[in-house]
Amino acid sequence: MGWGLVGVGRHAERFIVPAMGKSASGQLVGVFSRDMGRARQLAERLGCPLATDSIDALVEDARIHAVYVCSPNNVHKDQVVRAAKAGKHVLCEKPLATNARDSLTMVEACRQAGVKLGVGFHLRHNPVHMAAKESVRSGVLGTIQLAEVQYMHVTAGSEGRRQSVAWRRDPIMAGGGSFMSTGVHAIDLLRFVTGKEITQVLALADEEWRSSGIERLIQVSMVVEGDTLASASAGPMKHPLNHLVLYGASATLRCTGSIGNNGGGSIEIVSDDGTQIRRFDTCDVYEHELDAFADSVRNGTEPSASGYDALRVAQIAEGVYESLRTGRAVPLPADL
Repeated sequence: MGWGLVGVGRHAERFIVPAMGKSASGQLVGVFSRDMGRARQLAERLGCPLATDSIDALVEDARIHAVYVCSPNNVHKDQVVRAAKAGKHVLCEKPLATNARDSLTMVEACRQAGVKLGVGFHLRHNPVHMAAKESVRSGVLGTIQLAEVQYMHVTAGSEGRRQSVAWRRDPIMAGGGSFMSTGVHAIDLLRFVTGKEITQVLALADEEWRSSGIERLIQVSMVVEGDTLASASAGPMKHPLNHLVLYGASATLRCTGSIGNNGGGSIEIVSDDGTQIRRFDTCDVYEHELDAFADSVRNGTEPSASGYDALRVAQIAEGVYESLRTGRAVPLPADL
């Protein structure tokens, strides 16, 4: 598969480009950036044949079969729709768009063009979380009564960490603050592992939400199908203990060391039979994501995560921000 990369920012350079270099399912053919100098610099460093500041030139190139969109959130829609109209499959970074309306437009554009639309919820591609999903499916936990997900970043500005890029602090470009950064990952992971939909949300955020429209810390309480209670937290923290915990009627499952940009971690299951711990080696979840998307194109199956998954998360995000504005719990539609 020939890949075209849209956007050459920090995330693309740190994670997506290296994953493309390791992936056996495809290679990087073209790079697009509004800054032609940056596009040319990256293409030359990687030995990539195409560098352009024209999205049309990228998506019309016959050597490119799929496009990875890794640009600011508010321009995803136009770039995805343009790629779909050119007959290119699309893997788009999360969130798919800054609102559910634009997300639906993107899903429909790809459906009508007959191309695949996948979304960069990379936590799905960590074998730890796949094993957690299988534990839920097998029934070993019993009915899930309570769930907790935390996905926080090490405090921006601390040693070894750079300040977040400017567009992520712009409510128009980003669509929100910490929730649109890692909170949506937490929500998708909860949906993925439990296989259940979220039916109600109640959100709380820190003072920055009221002053700037960009929340720094956020906590979302939820009701999940089957009357499961759940919570998700996102934001910067000095020493985050990111985890997924599922409390079942028969056993409790905890994933640790698995939520972040690197694969691996462990699963701990506590039951009447004692405690069982299963550890997983580190891996490149972005390489797994690219390979899984290529398989979906090759086999004609829906990607994990699909445009539908991203649209559902967009609906949940709108409910979260409505809850922040109103201070009330917000019910969510049962379907799309």
